Amino acid sequence: MISGGWGFLLEFKDPDGNAKQWAMPAALLAGEGSEWAGRLRDMGLHMAPGTKTRNLLARYIDTRNPPERVTCTDRVGWHGAGVYVLPTRCITPQAVATAAEAAAPGADFEGEGIEPGRAPRRFVFQSEAGMDNTFHVRGELADWQRHVAAPAAGNSRLVFAICAALAGPLLHLAKLESGGFHFRGASSQGKTTALRVAASVFGRPSFMQRWRTTDNALEAIAVQHCDSLLILDEFGQLDPKVAGECAYLLANEQEKGRGTRAGLARRRRTWRLLFLSSGEVGLSDHMAEAGKRTRAGQEVRMVDIPLDAGLGMGGLEQIHGAESPGAFVEQLTRACATHYGTAGRALIEWAAAHFGELPGQLREQIERHRDDFTPAHAAEQVRRVATRFALVAAAGELASGAGLTGWRQGEAAAAARACFNAWLAARGHVENGEEVAMLRQVRHFLEKNGELLFKPLHRTTDDRAPNTPMRCGFRRLVNKDGEPIKQDAAQSWAEEGVNREDRAAAHSNVEFLVLPEAFGREVCKGFDPQAVARVLRAAGVLITEKDRLTNKVRIPGLSLKPVRVFHITSAIFEGE
Repeated sequence: MISGGWGFLLEFKDPDGNAKQWAMPAALLAGEGSEWAGRLRDMGLHMAPGTKTRNLLARYIDTRNPPERVTCTDRVGWHGAGVYVLPTRCITPQAVATAAEAAAPGADFEGEGIEPGRAPRRFVFQSEAGMDNTFHVRGELADWQRHVAAPAAGNSRLVFAICAALAGPLLHLAKLESGGFHFRGASSQGKTTALRVAASVFGRPSFMQRWRTTDNALEAIAVQHCDSLLILDEFGQLDPKVAGECAYLLANEQEKGRGTRAGLARRRRTWRLLFLSSGEVGLSDHMAEAGKRTRAGQEVRMVDIPLDAGLGMGGLEQIHGAESPGAFVEQLTRACATHYGTAGRALIEWAAAHFGELPGQLREQIERHRDDFTPAHAAEQVRRVATRFALVAAAGELASGAGLTGWRQGEAAAAARACFNAWLAARGHVENGEEVAMLRQVRHFLEKNGELLFKPLHRTTDDRAPNTPMRCGFRRLVNKDGEPIKQDAAQSWAEEGVNREDRAAAHSNVEFLVLPEAFGREVCKGFDPQAVARVLRAAGVLITEKDRLTNKVRIPGLSLKPVRVFHITSAIFEGE
């Protein structure tokens, strides 16, 4: 059992009479005091300047021994069975009814849950530094349903964005890994609108963050949005050199390892979350600007969804009687700034009250939606992505069934299916990303260097043939039946005056005989050569011996005996 992390739960009122609360780590009292004193001043505590006052206040705090104990945590989200910690409030199954009665209708609950006498608390949020509370509530749930959720209905991207927000608190219950979605589209197509709609589930428009940040700051932001939805706008502002690492960082659920001043390993903060992003370029294109290749794992963790719904209105499909798409967006933007936070708060309270049975319900719905979304014979990576889309669909459907969205049953599932199909169509295949990347790299290498780096096999002993100083192998001609063209026949084209049509019919294909070292160092650069060869063989474009990935071919002028080569056929150019 971890016995560290002790602290003091401080409560006071600022000069305006607002109740304030801070769970201060006890370790801060070991310093000279400017850090914790500055935090208290920033919160509104009046205290005389100077070290003497700080020392007296530190002594007062340190000598208190209250009988009541609470459990502190440095991140928001689920803790224990049905306990959800927010920066200013702890939601428990026992406290749901009490909190509902105590909340004033239409109020902004910035300071709720901090006055003595409210719902019982066992967990409080504790941090060494101040942390902005982005989880605000304004208005009633019915107002949000009428002005935000109802206009979003019929628009797959908007509904999907809301469902992604609702899925954030359910990720832990579903026992799924973290990951995200990225809306990609041209300027003024509604990317930011979709993110604002998602933000309205948990708070003000300021709930939405920006990609323009350092990776250290991104870790702190991720902790602040644990078991929630992290919304990041303007992907193009992120340095393309670190774009892939940031996708890994958010999905891998823990911060970088760091050391203390004494050289010991510092405890890593962790999180679980979904993230929703937007930008004019996708992950692979953005990384390409820095000359980096996208890994399949990065593309699985950050799924690229085309924003354009295909109806000439960008990400919109219905405008519900508005004068124009622009007028509809303006109306929705105002609504998101006026009605917010109620849906997310209601979902967390509902999930806390049904914490025991929710995992089973989620598992059943996720499996059903995943099987419905996933094409037959799809690779495992496609199934992993389909599972995340299925979580979004299940969250939306369960929330609708609980009366939290006001949508008809099937609305959330239809939106998730439309976005999944858009992702799959843009991806262009249902295979694992690494295998497709390997096949495409070999194809690109042969397309680019086929004439430059591969010497014609029938010219290997011809002194008049041009040199191939950077030779990677050889190319030979085969007829329509796949039989090699004899050297003398190939050499006699020009002499016999064979016309172009007859030549094309007789010599229709080219095969590449890649030397083993060149195959590993050049053709497969960045990949395991054996893995690439297995992919080529599975695709039916590599001729091999029975128990090997290579083939023996006689190459005049290179060796008296047949040599081993990677024998690639022209069928590699016929795939998608």
